[in-house]
Amino acid sequence: MTNTCLFTGELLPNDTTIEHPIPYALGGRLKSKEIVSSAINKKSGDMLDNHLVGAFSMILSVLAPLMPKIRGSGKNVVYDKESGTKTYYLPGGKPRLSAVVKEYDDETGELKSIRAQTAENGRRILKEMGYDEEKFKYETVQAPPVVKTEQGFCWQVELGALKAVLLSFDYLLRDSSNRFTRTEALRPIIGKISDALQENNPSLSCSDVVSGIDYKLKPSIDDFRKRWCKEARTEFEHIMIVSGDTARRSISAVWSILGFEPHKFVLSRDWHGDSFTYLFVNGILKKTSASGLCPSNDYFDIRPKTKYSTYYEEGEDLKEYEAILEDIHNHRIEAWRKAIYLIEQESDDILVDRIEQMALVKSPEVLVVDGVQALLELHYQYALSNKDKKTEFDEVVSDELRKISSKARRQSFRDGGDYSHFLKLYRAITRKLRDDVGYPGSMSSQDRKIKLILKQK
Repeated sequence: MTNTCLFTGELLPNDTTIEHPIPYALGGRLKSKEIVSSAINKKSGDMLDNHLVGAFSMILSVLAPLMPKIRGSGKNVVYDKESGTKTYYLPGGKPRLSAVVKEYDDETGELKSIRAQTAENGRRILKEMGYDEEKFKYETVQAPPVVKTEQGFCWQVELGALKAVLLSFDYLLRDSSNRFTRTEALRPIIGKISDALQENNPSLSCSDVVSGIDYKLKPSIDDFRKRWCKEARTEFEHIMIVSGDTARRSISAVWSILGFEPHKFVLSRDWHGDSFTYLFVNGILKKTSASGLCPSNDYFDIRPKTKYSTYYEEGEDLKEYEAILEDIHNHRIEAWRKAIYLIEQESDDILVDRIEQMALVKSPEVLVVDGVQALLELHYQYALSNKDKKTEFDEVVSDELRKISSKARRQSFRDGGDYSHFLKLYRAITRKLRDDVGYPGSMSSQDRKIKLILKQK
């Protein structure tokens, strides 16, 4: 069979580069040299996929140890040439500042600076690491600015998601007589994406194709996936559904990105073929896989267009749109917190390291129990302004900490040893807090931090 590019129609040579319909950095499992040209692959990767990955990169960076390979960071890292520091931004544009940030010299590997909440904490950490604090000076630094939310939600993200849907089903149906992606009904939308890629333009005519994000559709997607896919459900999996309906003369699709953000599209309003529905599931974690094509006898209705799109109508209330962006941000932060919860439930090494980091800040004796309590307080800082949630938090934490023996309370990271009982304790607490208080992961950061910098000789 002769292979041609979906977007240009050109013949594909044997040395065509590999295309991942769902970007590899998003955990995409499918790959092919049979669906798109090398030039379009590179163009769409630079122009669309980087933004699409960047919108979810902080979630992926948390999940990276549970994924087959470490994924790229997308566009959510900002490098300051003047100071030589990097700032990592959470989905939606808010800076992520950990409790302690250490910077090392790239050539010598020696410690250059430490950023901590207070000078006292910084000096204590230097001492624990065996450094002479007299060789360091300290200064107050401002927290980095919040970047625009639009960086995490722009037309490139929406067109990137649309392209991923088309390429995924084009690949999955490559040997099928119902390869709808190659029919006349899809020619207009294929042309629009091709134009956007060629002209580096959002192609405003795509406003009739992009139907926006619809969080209310998630329960229906999850139920449909449960009924029509035999593979066991896994956390943060991608779910795609496409339905063609003869009576409505339409083809519509939805991609629930990482299982929580459903992007909707109307692919055609001129479909004259048979009705069909296909489901595709792509797991992103280790020991998961792609489901293959799952046919269904049920039509999946994506419902009307939402306002959760960058293709908003001219003259619409900008305040309403800002509220929409904030809601998108909040949904992504909730997914980020679920990722933190999952990694801390699954990885002993990561959880021990986080508890130890907090113990260094909290306790002169570097007690493990102090690190546990400090990490919990940091993670749930966002929720403790709510009186009821604070009461629940205090009760659960105090009840569980009372179960620790007096001997265990004296255990320090300086002594080494087995920390498994503390990991069980921490995980039991976060499981209890999950429903009534929330998932761990605080977004709040200090306006000022102390930075201890190695003195110039």
